[in-house]
Amino acid sequence: MSNLTLAAAGDNVHAVWRAGAALITRRLEAATTTWTAEAPLETVTGVQEFCLAGGSNGGLLLTWTASNAVDAQLYSASTDTWGTTAPLLAAGDSIGYGSLACAMDPRGRATVAWTVWDPVASSFSAFERTYR
Repeated sequence: MSNLTLAAAGDNVHAVWRAGAALITRRLEAATTTWTAEAPLETVTGVQEFCLAGGSNGGLLLTWTASNAVDAQLYSASTDTWGTTAPLLAAGDSIGYGSLACAMDPRGRATVAWTVWDPVASSFSAFERTYR
């Protein structure tokens, strides 16, 4: 798992990384070509992996797995704020390591996908959630 990920959103580039249990962000603003100050997003114990996707409207989707749960948070470019954490999958299922993926379409709809182990079938099954 990478501890740093980048995503283009609108004209800007956003960076998110993990520092201990904290997820931190900075934004490279195209108009000034300077980075904003570091801003903590969430403190999440046991992050297994995270994914960042940007949209052409400047919005972002950040999603992560921790303790076999999947959560997400959206960034609005128009208000320059991150929304509240949205639980997508409650803890309990065995999420496939490295299976978390995310995307944001041109209309700003966010999609998150992951796999879960099915012990009866002895295989992984894919799941997704599209929202906004």
